Amino acid sequence: MPTDIDVRKMPLWKNFLMLWVAGYVFLFMLTTNLGLGWGVPFYKSLLEWFGLNILGIKDFHIVYGLSNGDSLATYVQACFNSILSLVLAAICTPILRGKRRFIHQFYLFVIVIARYYLALSMLFYGMGKIFDVQFVARGYTVLEEKVGNMSPMGLLWALMSASRSYTFISGLLECVGALLLFWRRTAILGAITTMIVMLNVVLLNYNYAVPVKAFATHLVLLCLFILSPDLKPMWNFFILHKNEKLRFHTYTSDKRWINISLSIIKYIVVIGILYYCINVGYRTEPQRNVTLSDINGVYEIQSIIYNGDTLGHSSPPTASRREIIKNWKRIIIEIPSYAKVYDGKTSKTYTTTRNPMDSIITFTNTELGTSGSFHYSIHKDSAIFSGTVKEDSIILNTLVKHKKDYQLNKSGFHWVLVPNPDR
Repeated sequence: MPTDIDVRKMPLWKNFLMLWVAGYVFLFMLTTNLGLGWGVPFYKSLLEWFGLNILGIKDFHIVYGLSNGDSLATYVQACFNSILSLVLAAICTPILRGKRRFIHQFYLFVIVIARYYLALSMLFYGMGKIFDVQFVARGYTVLEEKVGNMSPMGLLWALMSASRSYTFISGLLECVGALLLFWRRTAILGAITTMIVMLNVVLLNYNYAVPVKAFATHLVLLCLFILSPDLKPMWNFFILHKNEKLRFHTYTSDKRWINISLSIIKYIVVIGILYYCINVGYRTEPQRNVTLSDINGVYEIQSIIYNGDTLGHSSPPTASRREIIKNWKRIIIEIPSYAKVYDGKTSKTYTTTRNPMDSIITFTNTELGTSGSFHYSIHKDSAIFSGTVKEDSIILNTLVKHKKDYQLNKSGFHWVLVPNPDR
């Protein structure tokens, strides 16, 4: 970034480029994800008109809440903001030709806003990792799923969920970078830290088909934007090994009350952002961790006693029992009101209600019109469910599998390699 003397000597094209870049960054922060976004009817209508009439996208419509991530609307928005900022820069450059210092100050002002926007984004995701609410793919359904059947994103989420310490440290680094961005003296270090962390995130998003590639890429570009006034001195110092000094831009007034007011506003904003991000993570964690610890698990059905007749899976079923055996081979009970019943190839989702005092659980599938209440008795490695389904008496003899029984969860950390005979 030019010094005060250089500002007056800047060529017109540099003024135009600064206005274009700063304008795009400002529009991005104002209109995407954490900004106003598609919730503003006028802006939403402009995007739809632009997509339909300028880009020629047939039947292009934005559904608020469903057009986030890497949807077509995301890229239409980026294209629209680029053109809009380009047009505004072209109009304002000749008008502000004699006020190049104003362009310089506007650029620095947008950098300040970008620091807070980036800090808010990183704190939001960082707290999600610290409070363990972002990567939650460690349930029984994921543990039972074959790796080959997982989506790339599902595989990544399972990988991240397998190591609590890794996700915690990742979130901590994101939060450290965010906190450094709040203060001018540490903003460069915060932008560098955040960019290093986000480059890893971007690579994961790109290579595992995580649908927030556009947003993550913008966060990396925001880091470069924040660093842009000091890119030249950093190049000279790190690459050319020249003596350099980073510029420290101050924003103070001659009036003491204005400086005090700005400091108060700053700390109110910082405390507000911290409270919001911590509160979201703290409130979400206990909700996600609500479980039925005494009944959650995978139940492999060994035999079914159907109206008093014992029926194993190896024996040929009669037509009247075929549907029972087909639908009840494995049961996964994971959260308070959710269960899955497998037949080996497909699964059916059931809602569950439970009476813990009487050890009774009810499975209901309104689509199939099926409902059954069972009394359960759980032992160390086995469980018995006895109840009725469609007026038929059924007893399920099962083997129980808990999370501690999976190799992924019991391997632990070892400095020295421990041979695993089951591997």
